[in-house]
Amino acid sequence: MSGLNDKGDPIVEAGAEWVPYTEDDLRGLAQRALDAKKAMSEERFDPTPTPSGCKFCDFEKVCQARIDQRVANAAKRGPRETATIEEISDGDGFVELTM
Repeated sequence: MSGLNDKGDPIVEAGAEWVPYTEDDLRGLAQRALDAKKAMSEERFDPTPTPSGCKFCDFEKVCQARIDQRVANAAKRGPRETATIEEISDGDGFVELTM
């Protein structure tokens, strides 16, 4: 809660940093909000895919932004090493899964 102390000085809330602004700053902020609203209504926006945000989306498999992200992430990890059945079964086709 803001107000004045006994000396007439403004009371400053802990953890808040007040930033000076002008009427032009407010007009610019309002215009950005209107532009964003219009773009969303027209479904015109840059996608920002994330694994947690996309995992339940019906369009994940066909979304080009998500496909590009998955390819880029896979390239960072490098190729996976996979063993052949011969390597893990001594060539007889049986694998022991005990601990």
